[in-house]
Amino acid sequence: MSLAGLPRFLAWPDSRKRAATLHLIRIGFAATAVFFVVIVSLAISQILASQRAFETTTAAQREHSNLARHMINAARERSFLLFSILHEENDPFRRDEQVQRLYELATRFSQARQSLLALDLVEAEKVLLAQQGQLVGEAREFQQQVIDLAQQGRREEAEQVMLTAFLPVQDRFVEKLSALIDFQSDEVLAAAKRAKTEERQALYILVGGGFVFLALSFFISRFVFGRTRQMVESLADVSDSLQTSNRELEFQKRTLDRHAIVSMADVNGRIIYVNDMFCQVSQYSRDELLGQDHRLLNSGHHPKAFFASMWRTISSGQVWQDEVCNRKKNGELYWVATTILPFLDSSGKPERYVSVRTEITAIKQAEAMLRENKAQLEQMVAERTRELEESRNIMQSITGAAQDAIVMIDEGAHTTYWNEAAERLFGYSRDEVLGQNLHTLIAPEPYREAHQQAFGYFIRAGQDERAGKTTELIARHANGSELPVEISLSAVRSGERWHGIGIMRDISEHKRMEELLRVQATTDPLTGIHNRRKLNEMMVQEQARCTRYRVPFTLILFDIDHFKHINDTYGHPVGDAVLQELAGLVGANIRPGDLFARWGGEEFVVLASNCSLSGVRLFAEKLRHLIDTRAFSTVGHMTCSFGVAEFQPGESPEAFLSRVDEGLYRAKQQGRNRVEYA
Repeated sequence: MSLAGLPRFLAWPDSRKRAATLHLIRIGFAATAVFFVVIVSLAISQILASQRAFETTTAAQREHSNLARHMINAARERSFLLFSILHEENDPFRRDEQVQRLYELATRFSQARQSLLALDLVEAEKVLLAQQGQLVGEAREFQQQVIDLAQQGRREEAEQVMLTAFLPVQDRFVEKLSALIDFQSDEVLAAAKRAKTEERQALYILVGGGFVFLALSFFISRFVFGRTRQMVESLADVSDSLQTSNRELEFQKRTLDRHAIVSMADVNGRIIYVNDMFCQVSQYSRDELLGQDHRLLNSGHHPKAFFASMWRTISSGQVWQDEVCNRKKNGELYWVATTILPFLDSSGKPERYVSVRTEITAIKQAEAMLRENKAQLEQMVAERTRELEESRNIMQSITGAAQDAIVMIDEGAHTTYWNEAAERLFGYSRDEVLGQNLHTLIAPEPYREAHQQAFGYFIRAGQDERAGKTTELIARHANGSELPVEISLSAVRSGERWHGIGIMRDISEHKRMEELLRVQATTDPLTGIHNRRKLNEMMVQEQARCTRYRVPFTLILFDIDHFKHINDTYGHPVGDAVLQELAGLVGANIRPGDLFARWGGEEFVVLASNCSLSGVRLFAEKLRHLIDTRAFSTVGHMTCSFGVAEFQPGESPEAFLSRVDEGLYRAKQQGRNRVEYA
């Protein structure tokens, strides 16, 4: 309404004025409502667009972070495997298997890296990945050097390369990946800040529109604040998740670097995680262990105070280490060297416990056996000592005729007594030795200083943990050669001084017989190759390895065709010579890692480890051809029939051997001088 029309409006009746006023109010309210709806629509649209952009950024960065963490985990596991390869001395097959696993980890690492490169990366991420890629190449070269040196038996050089070259390079490319994760976290926080800025602008628009239409702005404000609170909570959750992931990643590094048998428990001791090695050793499945506490494995060997002390230590946030005796599911006891590390929350209180263990059952059994043997030897020494104490004159007469070397030294390690047996044992006459330093005469150079320190304390104090016990050590003969001796030590006090007495015996023959018995137990006396006992031992190991790691192995069973005819025609001595010649021929043409044994009579077996049936076909045919074309002494031409089979996981030894024997039987039935596969 214009000012020119105002007098006319004032002249209108009241009813018409009210109608016009309501009309104007409706128009104004409608215009205001439309204006506010437009403002609200724009604000909501901006909030939703900001939220979608933030969620897209968060999802992308989370995917980047997950791939980077996979690469870090693969790198850490590779370090652990390389450390295990370096210290694997007794089982070359296990070392080869670990090398294979190392290459598989490299493949997983490369796949994760390629997946990360395929994503939409910013320039800074590409630069970090390019730098990390260069370091990966260097680490791969040093890793291969460590493996080559370890396989050549050059362990110290391999350790030097690993410590000075491989680990520093790996730490640098892990730092690059950590920097990538930090960059991605910064990207998420930057996206959050942008979202907050856009939301703040939307709120300003809503507040301005609220003055136009207060009632509607109230409901819109509730909606806006509600959505804003959700986004802030989401940002807090993402930030907490990233911090927790970084802490767990560092903790997993410490745990995996220290051991292989791992479990995790909550603050109440309930098991929340176990690795495969834990299940294998304890014989419990993962479902049987999760939710239980470690009392499930309690052997009853340790008193309650032992575990109470453990809980006091770890509850205070300190690391606990000791040896623990546990019980397997089948009732057998086993020992583990245990380290428990509390995982602390932000307030410094434990929120979970990680246990890292090493099985030491064999060591404990050996210690028990040594203690038993030591007790027996100590008893012998004690009895001999009591006899010597009865009379010095009797001792003189006995020691003079004794077959064991008896030596006495004073506080300065000067020899004061040297019997005839000592002259025979060490090659020095009594006159050459008396008054001389015993360690200089009979202690080899590498052990001399340690002997002098230990014996010096023993003589001065008249007591030592070796007193009254029997110990084996290396001594030096007058001609410079070294020999193993068994020595029993005791001390006698003469006036104000202590004298040490040592009774020594040459155990060279004993050591030689031990080695001879070990060889005879696993060697066929006729052919000089392994016997059936050794083959059975290796089959048990290979079956366990195949069942656990799916590493194949194959048996080749063969025997001489018409061997009875050879014995009947030429006699058993010729037959024995044929067996020896055949063993030499086959032994010279098998792989270094294969085991060749005499199964019995004219039957022989080749155990081809890490070899499938398809890979052994040419090898078996090669052996058959070598024998077929050989002109054996006296008997001339001779052939063999072969039965070959690959072990199947889960198969019993009897069933496996039966299949191999069936293959040999078919070869005999189908004309001999052939290879049949079962």
